[in-house]
Amino acid sequence: MGSRKPRNGSRNGSGQASNIWFLVSVAAVAISVAVLLTVAESAMSGGDDDDSPASPDATATTQTGTNPLPSVTQPAATNTQPAPTTTTTSPAISPTATTRPGETFPRIDCLDLYAPADKKHVMSADCAPGDLIPIPGGERMRREAGEALIAMIDAAAKEGVTLLAVSGYRSYQTQETIYASAVRGFGQEYADRSSAKPGHSEHQLGTAMDVSTPSEGGELEESFGDTPAGRWVAQHAHEYGFVLSYPAGAEAITGYMYEPWHIRYLRKDVALQVHNSGKTLTEYLAGR
Repeated sequence: MGSRKPRNGSRNGSGQASNIWFLVSVAAVAISVAVLLTVAESAMSGGDDDDSPASPDATATTQTGTNPLPSVTQPAATNTQPAPTTTTTSPAISPTATTRPGETFPRIDCLDLYAPADKKHVMSADCAPGDLIPIPGGERMRREAGEALIAMIDAAAKEGVTLLAVSGYRSYQTQETIYASAVRGFGQEYADRSSAKPGHSEHQLGTAMDVSTPSEGGELEESFGDTPAGRWVAQHAHEYGFVLSYPAGAEAITGYMYEPWHIRYLRKDVALQVHNSGKTLTEYLAGR
């Protein structure tokens, strides 16, 4: 059967084990408490770590009052002022000889015997009558108008009045040169009162003629109106189908100064109507 260990010895070994276990338990509890405290403290102070990214709310809070940049969670400010209005205007026509009249003016046909060739209407640069005939003196006119002018000159001559045909048909390009010369020689304002811009001249129609007389040296002067030839034209031109386009005292209507030498063919019946109406040719054609 063998021998047994003393009872007291057995009791002392069991007590030591119990003490060691107690100490271990206490240490474990202390360690757990320390860990919990550390975790809690870390959780409470985690936002203060400079290396940790700040939340959007924290960024917004930090930037308020110290940084003018908007929060990343807010849209940028919207400009509520209306955009400025841009107005497009058509460039004005420059009053120079090189300016070609455009669609600013109503177009007229240079072949129309009664076309209102004035400052408010325009002919194209390539418009030209095809039935031009020579007039004694080297000028040209449309056949019907030219034949009527020759008849008038012959009739005046029978009464002792000499009429000279000075300037008849002019192309657009010729009128362009004449107008530019007037601007250079007399200035813009005077040129506009005494000369038509290209495309606006009755001479392009081929039915207008400037007449003079030897006593005027064949020149075109206002004094022509006071000569026997000038008075004869004023009294008898309508009998041959012609009228004065720019009579005295009518510049505000016609746009041109008095030109006693400038006559235009309209046929006898229409010329008689204009003569008897007391209206200028500009007014008559505007109401036709």
